[in-house]
Parts: sequence; C-alpha cells; structure tokens
Amino acid sequence: MDDDRALACMLAMRREDAGYPVTVAHSRREARTLIAAGRIEVALLDYQLPDGTGLDLTAPQRDRDPHTLIVVMIGADDPDLAVRVHALGIPHFLPKPLDCRALEHIIRPARPDSEE
Repeated sequence: MDDDRALACMLAMRREDAGYPVTVAHSRREARTLIAAGRIEVALLDYQLPDGTGLDLTAPQRDRDPHTLIVVMIGADDPDLAVRVHALGIPHFLPKPLDCRALEHIIRPARPDSEE
C-alpha cells in the first residue's frame, strides 16, 4: 500500500508481470478493508499515508494472518523509525526512493498462489 499512486502502480505491475496476484490500497482505510476481506501474503506498507501510518496496519494484519510478510517503506532514512519498526517484529524496512532489487530480494521467497 502506498499513497504515491505512480509508485504503487509500478510495483503492482512488476509483481503482476512475475505472476503474483496484486491488490493496491492508497490509504489506511482502503487497506483495512482489504485486510478484512482476504488473504494477504505480502504487505508492502508505506509508512506515511494520508489517513495514518502503515504501521497502524501491522497489528490487524498479523492478527488475521501472522505469516504475512510485511515490508515497511519510508520517504527518508530515519534510524529511529527503523528501531520502532523492528520493535514491532517487522524485520524489513526500506527507504524511498525504493531500491526494487532490495525489495525483490526480500519478497522473492513468496510464490504465486496456484490455487486461486
């Protein structure tokens, strides 16, 4: 989820081209609806959203599925935020502008679901 629509579109297209189902949300409200509606294998969360932070979504997603891979993005390198993210049990934190190779390295183990 990212409020930057161009970045979200580019990331979604890259994953879809690799055969992964993708759903995009541009706000915390939209993401909460997606969390309640279905299974999410990888959650790419932007820290700063128009109606809150991506971190606000980690607990609801973990409650729904503790195996979801969560990656948090932030617009600037912020060591204090990195500590906060790790304290929430989220090992993956990427600064923006996003290094797509680093993201691919993190999410590569998640395979497209062949049953859907």
